[in-house]
This record gives sequence, structure tokens and C-alpha cells, in this order.
Amino acid sequence: VEWYAWHFRHCHPDLPVGEVNPCFRHEQARKRIGRLIPNCTIICTLRDPVERAYSAYKAQCHYSFLRGGISFEEAIRRDPRTLVIPDYAANLREWQSLFGEERVLVCFYDDLRGDSQGFLDRICAFIGIPRIRLNGVSLNARTRNSFACAPRNPYLARKAWRLKRWLKDRRSYATVNFFERAHLWEFCFGRGEKFPPLDPALEAWLRESIRAEVEELERATGRDLRPWK
Repeated sequence: VEWYAWHFRHCHPDLPVGEVNPCFRHEQARKRIGRLIPNCTIICTLRDPVERAYSAYKAQCHYSFLRGGISFEEAIRRDPRTLVIPDYAANLREWQSLFGEERVLVCFYDDLRGDSQGFLDRICAFIGIPRIRLNGVSLNARTRNSFACAPRNPYLARKAWRLKRWLKDRRSYATVNFFERAHLWEFCFGRGEKFPPLDPALEAWLRESIRAEVEELERATGRDLRPWK
């Protein structure tokens, strides 16, 4: 906890403070948050499961976690729960049960892309801060963590990943950021073959396989998610 709090040491005590984290499905993390900061508010942004799955696959290839040129279809068949079905509805209910529905805001990535200002306005209202004007700049214009190609040298990518983790574990964030500005990570993790578009037949199979989960989420949120099906 002390290590975690260290990252917020310069935050103004009278302003709301938050961060993005990947712990939506992590039961232990959810319980720990409830125990340590029980009065916090939670914002969940849910993404089309098929888009999310392909993005996760590209990320794993980008960092050379998947070896030997494994295709997206093969990766899914090896581990379908990790790559495709994120159990949105069940996990969302757990967050709401722990923190109360009024303190859990459910957003959708589709809205971020389709109406960036409206997406941000809703979050500002939920947090209780003044509205922030984007002045015509789309939040989706600066996409982060988007991977266009595989690494040219998988061995170099794996070494670079270990170095990056080693630096972060020692709080050497300035060095990590310096290498980012110097395009070192881009050199190590990219420059290989571009990822192809998702195969239509595979996409259709995936959407049919997750239909029941999507419909459960529709019931849980009242949102029409036909594009996901």
C-alpha cells in the first residue's frame, strides 16, 4: 500500500484523483479496493468483445508473448476465456454489489469513438468536476496501446519487455519515458509484418459464440448492443 500511495504523493488533497487499471476481472483486487478505499467511485468502460480480443492478440504478438507465428484463431482456440469472453455482466454485478450501483458508472468504448464530448461530459458529471471542453478534438484521435505490426525480431522484443519491466519495478519511470521519446520501444516491438484485418468468417463465428454473454450484458445495463452481435 505504501508503494502504491507513493505514486500519488504530489496530488492535491482537495481534488479527485483516479487512474486506469486492468483489474476489472480480478476478484482479489476488487476486494482489496473495497477494503482500502471503500468510498471510491468506479468507472467501467466496456469494449466490443471481438474487437477487444483481436486487440489483445495483437498486443501479445507485439510484445512477443505468443511465439512461433500463432494465428488469432489458434490463440483463441487455445485459451478462449482469456481472449474472447470477459464476463462483463457477472463482473459488473460484483463491482455494483461491492460499491453500490450509484457509485459504478458503466460506459462503452463505442461512445468514446462516436461522441467523445458526450462520453467525457458523462464522466465529469459522475466524478463531480466541471465540464471539460474538447473543442472539436476527438478523444479517439490519439489512440494509445494500438498495435499495427508484430516485432521484426521477437528475441529483441522479449529482451526489451524484460528491461522495461525491470525499470518499472525500480520506479525508473524517467528512464522508461526517455526510451519512449527516443523510440527505443518502437524499434524493439515493431517494424515487423502488419497485422491483417480480422477475417470475416472468424469474426462471424466469434460473435455467434459470445451472443449469450452480450445479451446478458444488455439485460444488466439496458443497453442495445446489436453491433456486438
